[in-house]
Amino acid sequence: MNMFDELEKRESAAPFERLARKALAAYGMEEAKLDLLAHQEHAIFRVSDPVGGQRTSSYALRVYPRGWDGSQILRALLWQTALQREAHVGCPEPILTRSGNLVQSLSTPGVSGFRQVVVLSWVVGQSLVVTKWTADHACAAGRLIATLHDHAETFTLPDALSPIRRTADTLEASLNPARLARAHAPEEEALFEDALNRVRQAMRFLGTARDVAGLVHANLKPEHVLFSDDGACPLGFAHTRWSHYIYDLATIDLQLRASEDAARLRHGLLEGYRSTRSTEDDATEHLDAFVLLRLLDELAAVPPPESGAVARVRDHARRTVETIRQTLHAQ
Repeated sequence: MNMFDELEKRESAAPFERLARKALAAYGMEEAKLDLLAHQEHAIFRVSDPVGGQRTSSYALRVYPRGWDGSQILRALLWQTALQREAHVGCPEPILTRSGNLVQSLSTPGVSGFRQVVVLSWVVGQSLVVTKWTADHACAAGRLIATLHDHAETFTLPDALSPIRRTADTLEASLNPARLARAHAPEEEALFEDALNRVRQAMRFLGTARDVAGLVHANLKPEHVLFSDDGACPLGFAHTRWSHYIYDLATIDLQLRASEDAARLRHGLLEGYRSTRSTEDDATEHLDAFVLLRLLDELAAVPPPESGAVARVRDHARRTVETIRQTLHAQ
């Protein structure tokens, strides 16, 4: 990255820092220090608030993209709170404003539209790129995922926040093969249809009972798992949804395949999961089907070429299509 890239990044991030400052006033943290951690889909800041003397409290402030669904945000925040307090999962816990709100809707010049802003507790741990994972890391991640699913099995959201259920019968509404083909690969509609059929078969086999489906993290990539002496803890709950629990295992397994030790890492992941949560072997036999679902989800999230997507985004779409082909033919 050259100096002009850095300057552009600072200038484009400046309005988001003003928005973050505006949000912090509702917490009485006007004097806190802000450090930008991410400025892509979400803008994320580390907040360092001087409490007095030598003590400083740290928090994470997240600015959501424009048009983000408020119900989706609250759904994730309520589950995070329950996981922290009931299951003792060390995930970020939302902080209430002085008026008792979990979420603020704010605007400022230079930031398009109103944005939802939340502040969460800071979680200490180490994030590792997947090539640095060992079998012990994978096992800890498996135990973490099992703990999330154990809690989800009995956790109930308010009716107004109940998520839409993605089942074999409703899947095509969000993942239509013809629409995916038109957007990315016109010649691959049959491939997408075959992949979707594999997912439908797995979903119908597993059913939708509470011990196999419920709230899932839905975006458990390696960068959303922190490791410490106490084990693993999760970040990045923004995409929480209702799905089959195996979706979380498939999401992280897909990332683990980038390692030269992929088979051993998958074994550790499933071993850790089964050591904490009893599950039928038949469920994990469908892991590759849900890897296909994750790949289709990723493809659906890629902007189509006519939207002006840059070359690296188009390349990502092509790689995703090829991984769908490889995964489908390996089954």
